[in-house]
Amino acid sequence: MIALVVAACLSLPANATVIDGFRAPSCPRCAGNRGIEYAFASPTVSAGAPGQVVFAGAVGGR
Repeated sequence: MIALVVAACLSLPANATVIDGFRAPSCPRCAGNRGIEYAFASPTVSAGAPGQVVFAGAVGGR
């Protein structure tokens, strides 16, 4: 239920098509997609909501 409320409050960061959506991993160190990949031509991307970046970098060597 909380996820539905949060999703209703967020906007997409770009006018784009989702090409690879979130996939929860089966364990904390297992493969999955913890983000969302978009395909778009515009260089304009904005934040979906106010917040703080707490991690940026490779996961599992990627």
